[in-house]
Amino acid sequence: MRKQKKDQINVAVTGLNSSQTPSPGIGVIHSLRIDPQVRVSIVALAYDMFSDGIHSLPLADEVVEVPFPQTHPELFLTKLAAITSRVHIDCLIPTIDAEVAAISRMEADLKNLGISSSSLSANHIS
Repeated sequence: MRKQKKDQINVAVTGLNSSQTPSPGIGVIHSLRIDPQVRVSIVALAYDMFSDGIHSLPLADEVVEVPFPQTHPELFLTKLAAITSRVHIDCLIPTIDAEVAAISRMEADLKNLGISSSSLSANHIS
């Protein structure tokens, strides 16, 4: 991955399937890339390296396989810590409904890694 520039934001995005039931991550990445004046570097977090969305278009600057946070929260955080040791992640955008509760519960751990999350607070999830 490229070295982070001063006015650049590094964003990690999930949800990279583009099959019959597409995940929203690809649309989120396209949206982040629309304005050429916005300097963003994308770290695509894939749950499977065979996810068709990571191979269909070169949208991400880096693709990293991570465990699903709902079933393996500790491993997910360990992998994110390893990633942030190489490149700072400013923001994590979870795009799959099933991730929101799990990632919300990790808010303090993410903050310790210096990562903001766009997920809802765990107090707002039933």
